[in-house]
Amino acid sequence: MTQDNPEYPPPPPPKSGGANIKILSLAVICVVLAASLVAVFAVYQPTSQQAKINSKNKEISSLQAQITSLNAQFNVNATGYENQISSLNTQLTTLTDELNNASAQLSQASNIMTMNASQTLVNSKAVTNATDLFDGALSYPGYVTVQATSNSTTAYIQTSYSVYGVSYNQTVTVGKSGTAAFPVLPTTVDIKIATSDNTAFNATVTVTFHY
Repeated sequence: MTQDNPEYPPPPPPKSGGANIKILSLAVICVVLAASLVAVFAVYQPTSQQAKINSKNKEISSLQAQITSLNAQFNVNATGYENQISSLNTQLTTLTDELNNASAQLSQASNIMTMNASQTLVNSKAVTNATDLFDGALSYPGYVTVQATSNSTTAYIQTSYSVYGVSYNQTVTVGKSGTAAFPVLPTTVDIKIATSDNTAFNATVTVTFHY
């Protein structure tokens, strides 16, 4: 009924050409956008990656420089520490030697105070006729012992010295075998062996200083 009504004209036929233009326009836009994305990726992506690489290279260079600096400081400090250790070892050796010397002196002083020290002045000396056995300085007060064996019954030991206004001269007969002891002071002491009958004789003598 409406088709016959002149008040309602029929719709116009579809225009296929306009739709094709729209589709073509959209395709062109898509191509342009795609090209733009490719351009952006080509321009900005490698540049960004290169910037990161450059940044990392700078960090690596900085760390390598720090390592080099630390190694140099370590070498310097190590040398300094080695020198200090060597110096301390030298001081330790010196102090140890001084301690040992002081201990030895203390032990010697203790022995001297208690007269436990001794020194051999003449060791098994073979003599003939009257002989000076020892004529030298003694550093400490003490006593000397003279042990003698001889072929004479009249063999004797004589000890003499003079110090502090004191003159000491004593004779002790030892005969064919005997030991004589004499007190001594720190001075030059003369010790000899002889016989009272002034005959030739042979003897073997040991003189020991106790102080």
